[in-house]
Amino acid sequence: MRALLFLLVSIFLLTSCSNTKYLTSSYDRLATDHQIIAILPYDNIYSGKVPEDLNQHEFDEMIIADAMYFQSSLYSQLLHESGLNNGDINIDIQDIRKTNKVLETEGIYLHELYKVSSENLADLLGVDAIVRVTLRKNFLLSNEESFFVDVAGQIYRDVIKGPLSWKTWGMSRSSDIDIHATIMDGKEGIAIWSLHKQASTNWDLSTDDVIESINHHISKKFPYRR
Repeated sequence: MRALLFLLVSIFLLTSCSNTKYLTSSYDRLATDHQIIAILPYDNIYSGKVPEDLNQHEFDEMIIADAMYFQSSLYSQLLHESGLNNGDINIDIQDIRKTNKVLETEGIYLHELYKVSSENLADLLGVDAIVRVTLRKNFLLSNEESFFVDVAGQIYRDVIKGPLSWKTWGMSRSSDIDIHATIMDGKEGIAIWSLHKQASTNWDLSTDDVIESINHHISKKFPYRR
């Protein structure tokens, strides 16, 4: 039943969106030297109204929770797409727990993460390329219990191990999603792949289904294929 629902959600999103994807002219030259990549927490830009029952601190925590939940979902889906068969993704992906821990150790937090150059981040993380995703949406995610957000540790564990009874705040009859994913070379700091997707949802979907559908679309178009 869940598989059928996921299929219907995916079809809805794909039929109500515009998107572009491409390899840049530098892909063939640079990607052949890549062995490991890192996925950053999403650059989470919220365009909706702040819920009245959230103070600024709680709102900031929710933005971070969103960013890391999307990061975790994409990481899982890219691992699922990886393998030894033709058409599988053939690149090592740094464990996001290590990625987030290094960022915390270096004092790089979400509000300033996307101001740091890809070259510097790749050097700090010890990877060849960086996956950056900017997400613009007019709804927030939350589980049904309040939780404390710690960038590299507690929120990650809470999101992964906590109940998946997520709800949406601000998901009205028309909720817009704009997502822009890029892979940045760690030496030259230039994009080698990019995907841009815009979608509009018109009914109260579960948060899990929205996240999985968006990241499923990214993972299916992801390069480094055999």
